[in-house]
Amino acid sequence: MMCCNVAVVCHEGLFDRWANCRLMTTSKKPWPPSRDEKPVKTCITEAWVYHLARLFVHAIAERSSNVIVTQRDELCVSIAGLCHDLGHGPLSHVFDGPFMLAANPDARWRVWSWKLSILIEGAFCVIEEFWLQHEKGSVLMFDRICKYDFVQKALLEYLDEDDFIFIRELIDPPIERFTEEGKWKYRGRPLEKSFLYDIVSNSIDSVDVDKFDYLLRDSHHAAIAIPFNQNSVMRLMDWMRPLDVIEQFPNGRTLKYSRICFAIKVTDDVDSVGQSRYMLHEKLYSHHTVRAYEYMILQALISADPYLQFEGDDHRLYQLSRTYENLGAFLKTDDSIIQMVENSSLDELKSARRILRDLSFRILPKLIGTVMMRNSNNCTQVVMLLQAF
Repeated sequence: MMCCNVAVVCHEGLFDRWANCRLMTTSKKPWPPSRDEKPVKTCITEAWVYHLARLFVHAIAERSSNVIVTQRDELCVSIAGLCHDLGHGPLSHVFDGPFMLAANPDARWRVWSWKLSILIEGAFCVIEEFWLQHEKGSVLMFDRICKYDFVQKALLEYLDEDDFIFIRELIDPPIERFTEEGKWKYRGRPLEKSFLYDIVSNSIDSVDVDKFDYLLRDSHHAAIAIPFNQNSVMRLMDWMRPLDVIEQFPNGRTLKYSRICFAIKVTDDVDSVGQSRYMLHEKLYSHHTVRAYEYMILQALISADPYLQFEGDDHRLYQLSRTYENLGAFLKTDDSIIQMVENSSLDELKSARRILRDLSFRILPKLIGTVMMRNSNNCTQVVMLLQAF
């Protein structure tokens, strides 16, 4: 059951987009048993991460005697779980990875400074630009949600400016938690509550509810058995607590802060997270047929890019590789771009349609060899060798 003050965040135009976005990219085609379909007009995938985040932070609040976890903390972590993946583009990592690298390598998200007064007035000050990682896009989506009057009214009743900063940091945490001088880098919560940053997006070891969600989701939809399961989640939640840890940095400085730690008795459950991720990469994400599908879709999108245009909030048209410049245009992109190309009669899209037609008949490039490289500088030589073969 979702709290009413969190449910208001599920703004229809943003979350309904998920009905046409598959997080398993092209894996549905090579895997016929795949059940990678999300119900229309729901945010079910995000709601599951919200649910896990809420369960974990509530469990910590009940068991922590040395630190107080407030209801505001719980609300912020829950909202971050709900919004953490909103920045995904169509076809998931195919879009923000190989496609953008090929079609528009200079693309950057513009991330704005966060001031509640600036947000309400509708004016932003650009401070940094980042490569198109979906976490940065998710922060921008959260900012966009918060500009709606009814969302502001619901959230400002419970949250202040530090809480909004905290949510943004939970969605996209800095990789380094301390400055070179040894000062706590985060602004949303003090050092005493550093363990809260381990729940949604753990930048240190990636053991977080986001990973739990996609391991369970993708293994279920692709019918692949993995050691990590829902019982593993419950055991980890039952046997965790925040503890102080001491970390030594390369400059010799030692710093103490709180992390979520697990009991020795659930070591196998913790290990199963990494084992399951490896299994899914071997059997699904990096499967040679999946890679072949991704390659062909990539070629089709690159060919069609100049002719796939979407209207932004400023009523200008943006081609697919530039939709990041306007969130209104970006929100109109989802997996239906494939059907847009297939159903188009434009002569300019003839090449892209031919690629997608071959894809539908499973006419795929064949795997001719695999080379393990320790040095990326040898990549060109390896490609020339494979081409000669």
